[in-house]
Amino acid sequence: MAGSTQVSFVDGQAGELLYRGYSIKELAKYSSFDEVSYLLLCGKLPSQDELYDWKTLLAATRKLEPESERLLWNIKLFHEPATPMDVLRTALSDLALRQMNIDNTSQLSLIAHGITLISQHPTLVAAYHRIHRNQPPVGPLPEIGHAANFLWMLTGTVPSDEEVRALDIALILHADHGYNASTFTARVCASTGSDIFSCICAAIGALKGPRHGGANVNVFRMLQEIRDPKKVEGYFSSQLEQNPKWRIPGFGHRIYKTKDPRAQILKPLAKEICHQKRLPWFDIALEVEKQALTLFRKRGKEDLQCNVDFYSAPLFGALGIDPDFFPCMFALARTPGLVAQCMEEYENGRIIRPLNVYTGSPLRSYVQLKDR
Repeated sequence: MAGSTQVSFVDGQAGELLYRGYSIKELAKYSSFDEVSYLLLCGKLPSQDELYDWKTLLAATRKLEPESERLLWNIKLFHEPATPMDVLRTALSDLALRQMNIDNTSQLSLIAHGITLISQHPTLVAAYHRIHRNQPPVGPLPEIGHAANFLWMLTGTVPSDEEVRALDIALILHADHGYNASTFTARVCASTGSDIFSCICAAIGALKGPRHGGANVNVFRMLQEIRDPKKVEGYFSSQLEQNPKWRIPGFGHRIYKTKDPRAQILKPLAKEICHQKRLPWFDIALEVEKQALTLFRKRGKEDLQCNVDFYSAPLFGALGIDPDFFPCMFALARTPGLVAQCMEEYENGRIIRPLNVYTGSPLRSYVQLKDR
């Protein structure tokens, strides 16, 4: 047992995910990402007045700072091979240098820094997405919400209601997930007493990995390679011929032994947006899922199901997000959960120092250099 948390609960046997005791299914159906971020940081769902104040604070800190824009352009000019996650981590470190009382770990200070992190992450990602394409960043609009602003800053066009709601739900579904790799990394950093920005940077480093936040990139690359639902069977045959142990991207989970509830919620959203935009990604994914489940049954692995990465990939692709930026979407959605988990760790006040099993040599006699 690595530790305890009141932030979220993952029931792998029942396929249930709770935030502060609330089912992810109900939050996705009735709430907004703004409400969920308040819930995670403050421990309860907001009243109407509290939600209004929360949105006002997020809006007030959403604008891209001039120093951040200069940094992003310089990275584009001088460090073009850098991945978007490398850029986000660097931009976040730069942002931290301009914060007041960064080492203050009181609850009020952490919530204030959390608001900055939650509002700035989408702005930084959207800005670099445009700069990466040699387009100038687009500033946020004060009259629209979190998800709508991200899509506006990404494309420069007002998104449809369906697009906004689909992204809003996707952000909710990614907001927290127990002691996953990046969250545990952030908590270890917080347990040392380091500042919250360092903790989030550490989490981004873990989230960057292809076995964690980068998994949906592999799913979308697969969909791009297949190109047509009718070619799925041939693609499977080719992959298995090259590697009989080939692992299909987007399937399986270390915790869930049944269907991932997040994937179930994302599936109809991906369908709606892909069909609205006449893109093939959902139809290809649906056929991949069908044939993958058939293959797993033949191998006696009926418990293997698609995870959150599988249907987030066609959804993010249909929303106009470059695949290389998919891990950044994970990061900006996970920010409130990371901050909330770190707030708990600061309260614990003890450094995380797990024991390990030593597998090296037993005690050896030292041999002087002249005798070796």
